[in-house]
Amino acid sequence: MIGIFTIVIIWLARRGLEFFIKAIVLQLRPQVLLGGDAAFKAHEAGTEMYFIMRGEMRMMNESLTVCYNALYSGAYFGELAMLTGQPRTATALAVTDCVLFYINQSDFNLVARKWPKALHTILAKAKERLERINNSNSIHLAAQLGERLSL
Repeated sequence: MIGIFTIVIIWLARRGLEFFIKAIVLQLRPQVLLGGDAAFKAHEAGTEMYFIMRGEMRMMNESLTVCYNALYSGAYFGELAMLTGQPRTATALAVTDCVLFYINQSDFNLVARKWPKALHTILAKAKERLERINNSNSIHLAAQLGERLSL
């Protein structure tokens, strides 16, 4: 199995950002979650982003009744709130026991200041992801409203 660091390094190396990711990797801290634990909850302040080394995480609504996205080894999450300063839009729930690595906002900012091109690339990717989430949430909201109107 390819590890998270390899996946992230390949993705950024293709964009000429391998030195940036190596600096980020040096700042990562491990975290273990048991199935049923939450890395964070919806509406909390977002000061960390996470990388999944092993396990399955689901991005859930606040009441844990709707799954927005399932994420597996090699995926990352939590970057939007960390980068934008906005509250978390979902609860990150461990479905299985998980090994995660995270970086906090202050450590990320220290590295990002040294590589503004990398930060620009990451912000552009975050913007795309935020637009997809907003579109998805709009569709979900429209479906909910449609269901209520038909009652």
